Amino acid sequence: MLDKFRAATLEDLDEASQFYIDICEDLPNSEYGPAWVWGAHPSREILLDAIKHGKLLLGYKGNQIAAAGVVTYGEDESYRGANWKYPVTDSEIGVIHIFAVSPKFRGQGISRDMLQAIMADIKHDGYKLIHLDALKSNVPAVKLYARNGFEFVEDRDVELKAVGVRTLSIMEYKL
Repeated sequence: MLDKFRAATLEDLDEASQFYIDICEDLPNSEYGPAWVWGAHPSREILLDAIKHGKLLLGYKGNQIAAAGVVTYGEDESYRGANWKYPVTDSEIGVIHIFAVSPKFRGQGISRDMLQAIMADIKHDGYKLIHLDALKSNVPAVKLYARNGFEFVEDRDVELKAVGVRTLSIMEYKL
């Protein structure tokens, strides 16, 4: 269970950057995980942009960031043309990006708690749908999203910065 959940401010940028650096450095030790390369995706610039124009949401255990995710509003360009079950306008969509849990806090239900907190935050902001993706090969993430009510839309090959083409499972959740 998370002790605290909040939107990041500019003062959190260094700590949030270190959180994602640690995630990226741990990826070789994980059978599953995102195709992330710190500095390309995610990056300090992406986090700064999220703080200024979207939301960088942080979940804490004690005084440590245990989980984080970025929310943007309006459809992600990579998802255009998907066969959505619930067609809505861009202004009704919240998109979750770079959702992660620290390796130190895995296996404690933090991913579920953080995802549900982000979903509640998007709903509170008045959006009707949530879109997100996970690498098709990231089985734990795909299962987490499905267990929390996300519906599979399609698999799509997408060019990812610094890592090339990867197959993403695109999902949606109706609020």
